[in-house]
Amino acid sequence: MKKITFLKTMLVVVTFGVASENLMGQTLIAGWDFQTTGNGGTAITATSCPSVFVSNFGAGTMHLDGTNGSSTWNSNEIVGTGGTAVNAGVGFSTTITTPACLSLTGGTAGSPTNGKFMVIKLSMAGLSNLVVSYASQGTTTGFTSQVWEYSTNGSTWVPVQTITPIPTLFAAIKLNTITGLDNATSAYLRFSGTGATSGSGNNKIDNIQLVASQMQHVATPTFSIPQGNVNGEQHVNLTTTTDGASIYYTLDGSNPDNNGNGTLYDGNPIVINSTKTIKAIAYHTGLLESVIATATYTFPSPVADIATLRTLPTTGFYTLTGEAFLTFKSATVKANYIQDATGGILLIDPNSKITTTYSINDGITGITGILASSSGMLQFVSMTDPGAATSKGNTVTPIVVNLSNIADYQGQLVTVKNVSILGTGNFEALTSYIINDGNSGNLRTEYPELNFIGYAIPTLNQDITGVVSNHSVLEADLVPRSLDDIVPSILTSVSCSSIDQNITAINGNVLIKASADEIIQIYNTFGQKLIQTLSVEGVNTIPVRVKGVVLVRVGDRFAKVVL
Repeated sequence: MKKITFLKTMLVVVTFGVASENLMGQTLIAGWDFQTTGNGGTAITATSCPSVFVSNFGAGTMHLDGTNGSSTWNSNEIVGTGGTAVNAGVGFSTTITTPACLSLTGGTAGSPTNGKFMVIKLSMAGLSNLVVSYASQGTTTGFTSQVWEYSTNGSTWVPVQTITPIPTLFAAIKLNTITGLDNATSAYLRFSGTGATSGSGNNKIDNIQLVASQMQHVATPTFSIPQGNVNGEQHVNLTTTTDGASIYYTLDGSNPDNNGNGTLYDGNPIVINSTKTIKAIAYHTGLLESVIATATYTFPSPVADIATLRTLPTTGFYTLTGEAFLTFKSATVKANYIQDATGGILLIDPNSKITTTYSINDGITGITGILASSSGMLQFVSMTDPGAATSKGNTVTPIVVNLSNIADYQGQLVTVKNVSILGTGNFEALTSYIINDGNSGNLRTEYPELNFIGYAIPTLNQDITGVVSNHSVLEADLVPRSLDDIVPSILTSVSCSSIDQNITAINGNVLIKASADEIIQIYNTFGQKLIQTLSVEGVNTIPVRVKGVVLVRVGDRFAKVVL
């Protein structure tokens, strides 16, 4: 007799299938063994069973209480009885002694539960391909058919499958895969029975498993031009690596969708000629929509002059529409000092965007870049090449300032008069020297190619021209551009031509017409004495081994001559 029972049981299992063998690659979303409460689930009881069962595993709720589209089941229609280990999932209880499973009975004699609804509610957000499996058995006077339906709103129902006949011994039942609930935030499953003929007939249900697959997202759209600061019309293409996906986009900063807020991308470039933010999302049937991709293309804001530019936030992107004049450039660190009638600024080119070669005093129009600050020095970082100089041979006259207010002229070409330089020996590169015109300040050999590096530090007071920079946030520096920017103060009061034409220069010689025994002194532009001698009557021819400007003093007469 036991052998016949065993064969009958095996026949039922083969007929309905073993659910656990068909759930590979899917995740348990909700499960009921009607016993395990460690995860917050509701246990079945022998009498006075509850009418709402929270899933013992995952997240779902079973309703037999008249809510969410279910029927109101009476207490004698929901009974806890002996269960089974059939279709038990990982962690499910395999205890089968009463109470261990849900038994839906006919209720009182003459009032069977035919047509009453049990409803399971859960979320399928991000999930697809729902599969329902469970163990069931019934008596001959219980339900002869079990009807399953699904809904996304709890009111409109779609048939899934009708299970008939009902096995008389526990067997695993697996429903057809349900795709109509894919990605549904609210998902409903409805169970009802038919064919019961007695109030004492029953159907047992145990080890319910609801499993589904994690849905894949459509690949995030990408942009053919990286976002950032741009200059000039841009033609942006959108792509996604998910074949057959549709892309929707917006240009107003709002989030696009395929339900009215967004333009379907047709494959042609999106033309951008002003600051815009493109947002794009991709859709494909059977997949979750992509992450929204965002790209902002920022066009430069026009700025009329340098003074205005210096007041603007460093977060912006700007084009200097007025002409600025190059007063100094350093090829070694790609530093350029530019100024206009309103102010000056340090233009740097760390990414070699400027490909045009400019000369000192060239006028440049349309410089485009961003602002930055380093050690207290405001910088204009070039982002494009401005193109050919818009003028050449301009004269930029240095502003005469004092060391007390030199910081007010950052980036500009200035002259400080009658300055003493503290130091001995020769000028060294990248070195700060204390200077004084009644107030203390700094002279900085900021750039290694400066041609006075290696020359002796002048002992006389100098009139020094240079650009104003900041080596530190604490103070402004005066940076002479060349040897010609450092001139003995006494020379500035002397005409470039000889006094009464008695002091001239030719072929490397200084010619001086003088009386006998006058003191002749010749200085270089650093104020260093090159020659001192006594004159003879008539024309004195004195060879001088320097090139450029020298100061000649004969008694009380002065002249500045060029060798």
